[in-house]
Amino acid sequence: MVKTNILFLILVFSLLTIDTVRAQCPQTLPSGRWIYSPVEIFDVTSLPAGGAVIAAANWNVAVQNNISLTTVGPYADIYMLDNTGLPEELDNTGLPEDMIGATTLFSQLAGICACRLSVCGFRCLDDSVILQARVEINSPLVLLRAQQYGYDATTAAANIEAHEFGHALSGLFDVARVKGDPCDAIQSIMYRCSLCGLFFGCGLTGPRIPCDSAPMLSAYPQRITDSDCPCYSDLQCSGVGCL
Repeated sequence: MVKTNILFLILVFSLLTIDTVRAQCPQTLPSGRWIYSPVEIFDVTSLPAGGAVIAAANWNVAVQNNISLTTVGPYADIYMLDNTGLPEELDNTGLPEDMIGATTLFSQLAGICACRLSVCGFRCLDDSVILQARVEINSPLVLLRAQQYGYDATTAAANIEAHEFGHALSGLFDVARVKGDPCDAIQSIMYRCSLCGLFFGCGLTGPRIPCDSAPMLSAYPQRITDSDCPCYSDLQCSGVGCL
């Protein structure tokens, strides 16, 4: 179940293909935020379920629960699914075969509630409000890399999923990989994976404080809860325009 069926694609992130930010710490999108918390994760990947639990908990600690993640709940706010890297004509969503994962954010820029005030919180339902995130993970490749670099499957899943949750929560961009980077140059879970050699080899296990937490706390400077948007189950709109 998802909170709305009126979705519009606004941005796609991936570990290996988007333009990245050449900096030690990630930057975040100027718009696109969740307006309720916790954000619920619905995991149907073939990775160990414990990975998402660990990744969510690590982000919750890093951002002091100003925005929180949970794997308990009926909604697919962050919908995680397998994508095995098959050609697109075979599965309609094929990632390049060497890509670990990709995240797509959706906002409401179409349909009857586009650019109308919500009836809860009086937020404009436009591209400033994230309605859903879709996380596609090449699970067989994650497990292969885990085996190659001596990680257990749950830890490897948690690493990759924590990276994708950074995209999903507020659109954190990848930090570009620079050839020859030593381990101590990696200050962020948003470090570009590049087939995960340095990513795994340097023991990158979750969001780093303050490098990853600072931009997220800038996006969510105050704690938000379900009470900020009690009708979030369908994000009803008031019919009042907001542009």
